[in-house]
Amino acid sequence: MTPGKVAKTASSATQLFDIGHALTYSSPFVMALVDGAEQTIRYANPAFCQFAKATLDALIGTSIVECLPDHPECSSLIARVHDNGRVASYAEQATPESQSTASSYFAWPIVAKVGQSIGIMLQMTETSKFWQESIAVNQALMLSAVRQHELAQMAAELAAQMTVEIAERKKGEAALQASHSRLLLALEFAKASTWEWDLEKNLVKWTDEIRVLSGLEKTTREAPYRAWRSIIYPEDRGSVDRVADQAAKCCNELNVEFRLQSSDGLVLWMLARGRLDRADADRAINYSGIILDITERKHSEQVLLRSEKLAGVGRLAATLAHEINNPLDAAINALYIVKTNREVPASAHEFLDIADEELRRVAHMTRQSLGFYREATLPTVFRVDALLESALGLLKNRIAAKSVTIDKQFDENLRVNGIFGELRQVFVNLVSNSLDALNVGGKITLRISQTTPLSDGQSRIRITVADTGKGISPLQLNRIFEPFFTTKGELGTGLGLWVTRQIVEQHGGIIQVRSTIHRGRSGTVFSILLPE
Repeated sequence: MTPGKVAKTASSATQLFDIGHALTYSSPFVMALVDGAEQTIRYANPAFCQFAKATLDALIGTSIVECLPDHPECSSLIARVHDNGRVASYAEQATPESQSTASSYFAWPIVAKVGQSIGIMLQMTETSKFWQESIAVNQALMLSAVRQHELAQMAAELAAQMTVEIAERKKGEAALQASHSRLLLALEFAKASTWEWDLEKNLVKWTDEIRVLSGLEKTTREAPYRAWRSIIYPEDRGSVDRVADQAAKCCNELNVEFRLQSSDGLVLWMLARGRLDRADADRAINYSGIILDITERKHSEQVLLRSEKLAGVGRLAATLAHEINNPLDAAINALYIVKTNREVPASAHEFLDIADEELRRVAHMTRQSLGFYREATLPTVFRVDALLESALGLLKNRIAAKSVTIDKQFDENLRVNGIFGELRQVFVNLVSNSLDALNVGGKITLRISQTTPLSDGQSRIRITVADTGKGISPLQLNRIFEPFFTTKGELGTGLGLWVTRQIVEQHGGIIQVRSTIHRGRSGTVFSILLPE
């Protein structure tokens, strides 16, 4: 071989090596570049080296026939391409039952810039059934891996989205819980509760607040309407029914006040407000709303009403006192003239003295009403038994008319500091009430004693008025000191005991009462505690 040809061959080999390395190094197919004339290997990719079980250095310069002795078709294919310069291929045949490897060969020329072929690229591809199945399995595994990767990404995105949604939901639940807590707190401070009345099932549902008021079982949060209706004050049940029926027929809004019998026996005032839900124009299905405890408001209204009535009574009393005072003075003067007349028989003087005393008591009350009697505002020290004897003297005719026995248990040494006329009015009121409660032949016990020191370290004078009358019921007993409340029907004004308590408290005293209506031992006991 001449030097020029050797140089040319070396240049082609280098060029083929560079081309082969650039094109086939990363290919998974078995590929090599050979020169066309000598069919020696100028480059083999890693897949070819693995297939031939030799290193690249060992393969370069080796004949393709030596490297692939079991594949003689490669040499014929390379020669054909070298001769005609066109791409050629060849495929071995493999039976369907065969698990051995068959190959397909592809060869195409490598052309330099001048159009001259400088080498041939050879590619071998296994085509056996096992190889194809392996490729399919590998492709399936690769696709599965890709899908798993995609699913992992989707799962990660979904997990992130769910984390955000869970956080938002927890945030919403926390806000809802806070709102619910604020609502419960508002209901508690407002003494309110929510309720719902299912008209189709006739069931009433309520929250815990109303259960405390109603006294229904703690485990019960719903009950038939008749059970709920049973705790409504009997006199108010009809009005509640009428308002509910009217709301169902026309106005859809329910607003009704009623009384409720609480679990501890107290009567509470409630305000129920609600709205009606309809399935259609002709069918109401549900009431829902809120119920408020308005007992304090009702009591305030009643106190205000009593205050207005008392103010009216005061104005009326002042007017009457003013109108009575002048003719009363004339009557007292006329009586004085009669008493000093020597022609009046001695037997009449006793009755004239009684009339004079009674007229002066009436004059005292009228002047007190008008604010003219200043002397009565000055307290004095006097014996308690004298006070009670004076009160009994004013009522002796009524006592005699009913044949009432007066049991006096007096300690004559006890004294109090107060306004004699006002305290006498207290015991006149109490004894008078006992006389009204007694049948003919009853008994009144009057007792004066000294108490042991109480919690404040002071001892007091106890004055007791006890009778064997019909007694006072527990419900009435809680109200007897209210103005205008009376147990005597049209015969009473409802002011006697109210005035009595006012006078006692103005003297720094305490009034107590106990009573029973049990047959055979009925009666009432009033106790007045006054400072010494």
